[in-house]
Amino acid sequence: MLFSDGLNYKPHRTQDEKRKGQSSPQTRPGSESCRGMHNRLVLVPSKPLDFSPQSVCIVERVLTMVHDDFAKSGSTDGLSGIALEFAAYLFEVIDRNYGPVEWRRDDPEFGPDSFPLIWRDRTLFPFAWCEKRIFDGPGDNVWTKFITLVQDRADPESLQTDRSS
Repeated sequence: MLFSDGLNYKPHRTQDEKRKGQSSPQTRPGSESCRGMHNRLVLVPSKPLDFSPQSVCIVERVLTMVHDDFAKSGSTDGLSGIALEFAAYLFEVIDRNYGPVEWRRDDPEFGPDSFPLIWRDRTLFPFAWCEKRIFDGPGDNVWTKFITLVQDRADPESLQTDRSS
């Protein structure tokens, strides 16, 4: 099924479902908890997560889907882990394109497991961005925060090429 925002999903079916050739109700969008979605769905963006600044738009779309599922189910199972995974992705986007950056586990002001990102003498909190987007909704748009706090403040001359190649 193709979602209107350009993301594909493919449900993982059990062996019994494969034999029958049918999906169970648990694999239909909107009929399972966040944990079930995280365990069963493989999101395949129509554009790759290629660590470009533009790929943060895809992250926003995926987090929108996670928020929508959370809003329907009310289940928080696994959502902090999803937020941390996308925070790690944002860290890598910033490091590859605007770095260098340093990512720490704890912050003296915000406490343990706040995962601050230190960039150009600034402290950013992409983990909090992702968690707030999942739990609070569109008012905490990750793309908007990225544009405002990173891309608009980056020097065009400092834009780096991918250092992982």
